[in-house]
Amino acid sequence: MGTHLHTGRADQHKASVARRVDAERLRAAQRWRGAMYLMGYALECSLKARLMERHDVRHLDDLAERLSRRFGKPVDPKKHSLAYLFELTEANARLSGAARRAYNACVRWRVDWRYDPHGGTREDCDAFFECAARFLRFVESSV
Repeated sequence: MGTHLHTGRADQHKASVARRVDAERLRAAQRWRGAMYLMGYALECSLKARLMERHDVRHLDDLAERLSRRFGKPVDPKKHSLAYLFELTEANARLSGAARRAYNACVRWRVDWRYDPHGGTREDCDAFFECAARFLRFVESSV
């Protein structure tokens, strides 16, 4: 394996698309928690790619530098927190109604779901996917 860290804007965008496909496949196989985990990861990658695009940088390290200067404190865009990454977009004031409800559902995602031995439920998975799709539309159109 090479040393490429996949921290570039194009890599994050491609990873988001690939993880959404993977999530859909796990959902079709009724692997609910795994599907939800990968869909959350897709959202994370989308936020990172969108932040890099918005700030006209190509890599997460450049984004960290730019945002740290902007906010006057250290910023780590490599974090696995949807709430933290969304805060960096400064788009919270534009969230309302269904988009805010979708965001609130999506930020319940945790990177440690990958270790969860419980399978989750179809209902939880379907609800998460619906919220993820709505939140992703907001990110793509409003961030």
